[in-house]
This record gives sequence, structure tokens and C-alpha cells, in this order.
Amino acid sequence: MTNPTNRSPYRLLFIDLDGTLVGVDDIVSPRCVAALDAAQDAGCTVVISTGRNRYMVRQVAAQWKGHGYAILSNGAVIAEWETGRVLQKIPVPTASVQEAARIAHAHEACPLLFGVFVEDDGGEKLVTDRHYPAPAMYVARHGHRMRFRDNLETITDIAPVSLGAYGPRERIEPLARAWREGLGPSIAVFDSREAKYDCWCAYLNVREADKSLAAHRVARMLGVPQAETLAIGDHLNDADLLRWAGVGVCMGDGHEDAKACADHVTGTLAEDGAAQAIERFVLGWGGS
Repeated sequence: MTNPTNRSPYRLLFIDLDGTLVGVDDIVSPRCVAALDAAQDAGCTVVISTGRNRYMVRQVAAQWKGHGYAILSNGAVIAEWETGRVLQKIPVPTASVQEAARIAHAHEACPLLFGVFVEDDGGEKLVTDRHYPAPAMYVARHGHRMRFRDNLETITDIAPVSLGAYGPRERIEPLARAWREGLGPSIAVFDSREAKYDCWCAYLNVREADKSLAAHRVARMLGVPQAETLAIGDHLNDADLLRWAGVGVCMGDGHEDAKACADHVTGTLAEDGAAQAIERFVLGWGGS
């Protein structure tokens, strides 16, 4: 059954990227591209909602037409997509940056500071130090982005929106636990496997840097009721967004805790589950 008015009942689509729209190759499938383009034509604004920054999203976003806003760095940044103008930046406090760096060094990990210059470069440059090296595969891809300081434990003059570390699981999982224990409830910490670099990753933001809070702000700016929003995601950092949206959809191969927060579970990434959800809820093409 089709939507007889050709207008979507959902005016905003908040969509995650990694594990939802793209895999490690960053390629959006033809079916997903067609669904996203059709959603735009039906009056539904697509809002990229990702843990990445704008610099790391550009090649993905270029694969379909039309963009409005972007929720970046897990909600720490809201930007106008076409202009790159930053509407919100929630930095990690200096004391937390210093302590996070100290804990990372204690675990022989390389702390990476993201979004320090986001207003100017969209997140291209990242700041680190030379106490311990980042994994070789990460450096091979991103070494040109790195700007070095002597010691991040004493840094006071920059304000990142997030911190991260990459390495073997046996090093990064304990680091993530130590960050949670040492930085307190005002800091949100996530860790997971990072297939792109064949390692484990941990990253943190301030607790207020949340996709659901950012989505609420975007919807309010555009005058869109919560009931007319749809969100699609797959992991723990999407859980609150899926819970908040008028309809929250989790990928079929998503994290079980994210599924528990969703109203609907769609197909897997390999099955074009995001397209299935857009076709059903935004375009009214039926299906399960």
C-alpha cells in the first residue's frame, strides 16, 4: 500500500551511519540511496546522527541528495550540513581531558582529542601526544590529521568535543572501565570493536552530548513534533535516540540493549534494513 498523498507522515529522519547505513567500506547501498532520496522527495528531512565528525562523514553523505542538519560526535556537535556552520558544541571540560589522558597513558594507550577546531575544519585535525603510538593502521589512515602536543595531561588551551583511544581489546576494554570509574557520571564512555582498524576502540563525551538531546533540539528548531520523527540506529549510543523518537527502529543485527529501546526491529545491514524501515514508515510502501 502506498502513501496516497506522497507526503511522509514523518518530517525528520535521524539516521546513524556505522552499522546502520554503511559497513567498513562506507558505501551506501543502491536500495538505501533510493530510499533516502525518496524520503527527501516526500518531505522528510534526513539528519545524519553519528559518532563521527563532519570531516569523516563527507564521503558517505555525498552518496545521496539533500541534507539539512547533522548531529555529530554523538550529539556534542550540531551543524548545518551544507554550510558546516556549528550550531552547538559541547566540549569536554579541561580537568576531564587531563584525567582521561593520564588514565590512557597509564594503560599505555594513545589519547586522541577530536573536534578541537570543529568550527574551522569540521573535525579534520585531531590532537594527541607521543607518549604511546596509535595503532599502525589508524596512523596510516589518519596520520596527516594529527597535531602533537608535549603532554595532554597538562593541556589547558584547547576544548575537544570527544576523546578516543584505539588498540588491542585487552588494553582498551580496561581503559574504558578506568575512564568510567575515574571520570564520574558527567562523562559517557563507550567501547566496542572497530572493524576498520582491526582493533578495539573507546571514546568519551560529556553526558549532555547525547544524540537524543541533540535530536530534540533540531526538532524544536524546525518546529517538528516528536511524534513526526523517526530514528534508525544499531548500537548503545543510539539507544536513547531510539527511545526518544516518535518511532525508533533498530537494525536486526544491532545491540540487544538498543533493540530493547526500539519500537521496531528491521532487517540487518546486509539486508538493507535501513531502507526497509524508510520504505515502510516514511514512504508507506508496506512490508515488514
